Amino acid sequence: MRDLLVTVPHHSGAVPLEILAEMLGDDLHDEAACAARRERLWREGDPHTDRLFLLPGARLVTAAVSRFVVDLNRHPDDRGPNGVVKLRDFGGESLYAGGAAPDEDAVAARVRRFYEPFHAQVEHELRRRRPLALIDAHSMTATGPDLGPDHGAIRPAASLITGGGPDGEPTDGPVSLPGPAARALAEALERALAARLPLGVDGAPSGVRINDPFAVGEIQRRYAAPNAPIRVPAVGIEINRSLFEDGEARPLPERITTIRDAIGAALEAVRPELERAAAGLGR
Repeated sequence: MRDLLVTVPHHSGAVPLEILAEMLGDDLHDEAACAARRERLWREGDPHTDRLFLLPGARLVTAAVSRFVVDLNRHPDDRGPNGVVKLRDFGGESLYAGGAAPDEDAVAARVRRFYEPFHAQVEHELRRRRPLALIDAHSMTATGPDLGPDHGAIRPAASLITGGGPDGEPTDGPVSLPGPAARALAEALERALAARLPLGVDGAPSGVRINDPFAVGEIQRRYAAPNAPIRVPAVGIEINRSLFEDGEARPLPERITTIRDAIGAALEAVRPELERAAAGLGR
């Protein structure tokens, strides 16, 4: 899989001390409060996705900080409450002491310090050796959180994000992966997961959907856009966390390995479709 590039934007739980101080205020001096906040933000990210998508031979570009420091999968100009610098956690609670929020200068500084280097590394890898496809690695909770697009809904085993409709075809703009390739990958990933895990048994999730519950991701939009300097097919892959965590949200190493193998097998199975998609972009 040396011709795949994997981006992992949300696995990190790192929060620089000065940003943690903005979040905690006087509680910064309470070690238990610091540890609890770091743990909470890490849990609300995509923990373990770096290991989950450590595909043999693929190149990885990983995040240096938590998505609650800066979200690498948002447009850098997105100033909404769930934008590039988030104002609330996924339970809807303010992230900052007293409800204060970073001002424009602080947001711009975080974009320069953390966002731009990550995307510069992605662009470097694209120029260094253009990949067959870009895989954007994510995980999702078993049910939609308060701040999600599907609050309270039961989620599938996995989901693909291409920017289109549930059939993978375009809706109001271009898709990052052609519909036929998206459908083939969804089918291959469902087969690969079902062959290795008890999907749909004892409450386990089942099925692989396209653009549901998430339809848009900045990373695949950015690097598959028609005006991208180096355009490549791109797809976000979301894996349901209940497949690789126990009831106490602790990781299950054997499950992580099993799911990683399933992802790799699915991508290999659709290599002809990915090659056609890349050829269609002039690879």
